[in-house]
Amino acid sequence: MKCGLICGGLVAVLAYYAMNVTMPEGCAAPWKVRLTDVIMQPIFFITRDVIGAINLPTGVSTLRMIFDGLSRMKAGSDPLLKIRDTNFDGVPVRVYTPVESKDLLPGFVYYHGGGWEFGSRDTVEMICREISKRVNAVVVSVEYRMAPEVTFPIPFEDGLRATKHFLTHAEKLGVDPTRVGIGGDSAGGNMAAAVSLKLRDKKFEPKVKQQVLIYPAVQSVDFHTPSYQQNAFAPMLKATHMHYYTSMHLTGNKSLMKVIESNRHVSKDVQEAVRASYIDYAWLPKEFREQSPYEDQGVVEGDAEVWNSIKDAVMSPYMSPLLAKNLGDLPDAYVITCGYDVLRDEGYLYAQRMKEFGTKVKYVNYENTFHGVLNSFDIIEEGGQMLDGIIAYLEKEL
Repeated sequence: MKCGLICGGLVAVLAYYAMNVTMPEGCAAPWKVRLTDVIMQPIFFITRDVIGAINLPTGVSTLRMIFDGLSRMKAGSDPLLKIRDTNFDGVPVRVYTPVESKDLLPGFVYYHGGGWEFGSRDTVEMICREISKRVNAVVVSVEYRMAPEVTFPIPFEDGLRATKHFLTHAEKLGVDPTRVGIGGDSAGGNMAAAVSLKLRDKKFEPKVKQQVLIYPAVQSVDFHTPSYQQNAFAPMLKATHMHYYTSMHLTGNKSLMKVIESNRHVSKDVQEAVRASYIDYAWLPKEFREQSPYEDQGVVEGDAEVWNSIKDAVMSPYMSPLLAKNLGDLPDAYVITCGYDVLRDEGYLYAQRMKEFGTKVKYVNYENTFHGVLNSFDIIEEGGQMLDGIIAYLEKEL
């Protein structure tokens, strides 16, 4: 009887989400995407809104356990790679080295996504394996600390510390220190951009050669951009998820979700300045603005108490790289965005600002796909195309 009630409840939850999945017209692999979203959203709901409402750390640890466990199910041994877990300056990492390597190889540091809350070396295992084998490179996957245990800037500092260690000890790890790139997806793309900025600011040697930013989050001021409005209910990453992740990253809890949703977490004068200098919607391509209707909601009065408590973090270029005053003298960049993604517009604007400062940039928008598709590279064609593009870029440029 009890088991039947539980199963019935799960079926009801899945049925509810199946009926309420928003599938954009023209989205690639619609049935695969729908099925994935139907599975993912109840996991988020149960861990965050049910378990997390009772005990937030327990909800987060359950979410991590589920995603790490699902990822480990896909990963067996690989005869072409030597894979080992170790620490770089106290930061857990996983190192992938091609078995046949003899000479010094290129190196690539990868930072996983997951909203600064979940994700791990396990969740990007297959991506890192593919890059290591196909580029013939030593790949380092960084396991940085996350919310709610820590908040900004600690995740960024973990990523920076591991990267500096790798660059400093590259030759001992079989890597040519002049051929090291960094990259990541989503929150990991944010980290790659921020680490690139910090290493440049500190004139760190040896320099990073390339940065690969995969649908990166690069600003935490404006959550009303056209892509936020157009893709608020798109597959995988909803607008409300970013409100949650940003609150967690700033405070270790979800107390700021509502104020972030309305853009009231930032003072009115700062909103005006950012819109004028960094996030003018008129700078976006016409096809972005015309993808579907949106409303320019302008600026609003901010909550002074909230703003004063978070302004140093929100305005830091190491949390919001788009707001950096100088985007020159950075590693060459490959920036990837997706058409059905709330982060599309800021990724595009970041690529354009880097170009304006003289940084060499390759920019690609996968217009008919969604945030997180790279993790499904083995089952969704567009995810495979994205991975192929990253590998081709690294083979040529690294």
